[in-house]
Amino acid sequence: MSPTTGDGQTDDDIVLAFPAWRTNLRIARMAVSSVAADAGFGLEDIEDLRVAVTELCGALLGPAADEAVDDDDLGRIELRLRIDAGDVVLLGRRDPAPGPAPDLDPIARELLAVITDHHILEAVDGSWGFSLRKGPTPGSGEGAPDPV
Repeated sequence: MSPTTGDGQTDDDIVLAFPAWRTNLRIARMAVSSVAADAGFGLEDIEDLRVAVTELCGALLGPAADEAVDDDDLGRIELRLRIDAGDVVLLGRRDPAPGPAPDLDPIARELLAVITDHHILEAVDGSWGFSLRKGPTPGSGEGAPDPV
């Protein structure tokens, strides 16, 4: 077990920070996919994580990200990623928050409820943030039997 800092982060967290541009979402998807694959997640679970990251990071970007691709004033997104008890845990944060709290589309909210074990999107202390947790589906991944 890794030492935990006072805010729930561990010394083993993978930390990724990038400008809050929509084009950078592929970096987040690639990092999460790689960690999940290394943890033995199956392809469907990895794809679920990719979708979840796209929806939650997209909510952090907000509509302004579509209007200005390289605007330096859009702030930054920081992701903290780790494996905890076999689950992928991802914390995301955007500083500074460019306005009122982000909201998920109702369809995205329902989709996230199906494909993740837990997720929260919120505004706290001038930042927007999310947390997400997903474990592998039983029978998927490295230990799964080959399809017939």
